[in-house]
Amino acid sequence: CQHVATVSIDGFLRIIDFKQETLFDTYSSYFGGFSCVCWSPDGKYILTGGQDDLVTIWAFREQRIVARCQGHQSWVTGVSFDPWRCDERNYRFGSVGEDTKLLLWDFSVNALHKPKSAGSHRRASLASQSNVALRRNLAEREILKNTVHPCLPRSEVAILQPVMDKSIDGEPLCSVTFREDCIITTCRKGHIKLWARP
Repeated sequence: CQHVATVSIDGFLRIIDFKQETLFDTYSSYFGGFSCVCWSPDGKYILTGGQDDLVTIWAFREQRIVARCQGHQSWVTGVSFDPWRCDERNYRFGSVGEDTKLLLWDFSVNALHKPKSAGSHRRASLASQSNVALRRNLAEREILKNTVHPCLPRSEVAILQPVMDKSIDGEPLCSVTFREDCIITTCRKGHIKLWARP
């Protein structure tokens, strides 16, 4: 892969083509800054977490938001895919936050349900915009690739709920990492803990 994903307190996810030394794409957060980012093992998806208490799933190739994941009650500080629970269609990932919680999530793009649209006119408008976007030629893509994608309202984005929600520490958590036999978390006091897989 020749792309790097970065996040910042300014509330933007930036994807950089490091071989070309160019900014490839930019997405804005729902609210506040981002604090963590992670690629899926196959490079198709990007996770972000931050001050909006949400984990957000982005589709790299389709250049769009896939879902917002609700479950944390404070800032999300770490996200990570579980490579031993990911395949071509299904993905497992974890997140930790200042709420001392470890959350596990499962998602499949085909199983996600978008919220009902506000009306048929709005649906037609979105479909029309999608068709126009698909017809853009490569030259237009070169011009548009540095566009900042605006934040979509909640009514237009699928919502994902966690499959596991557990407070695991007395201190705010900082990171989560998956190993074949365990899950590793760190907290603000510098403690590293190993957890048996559920």
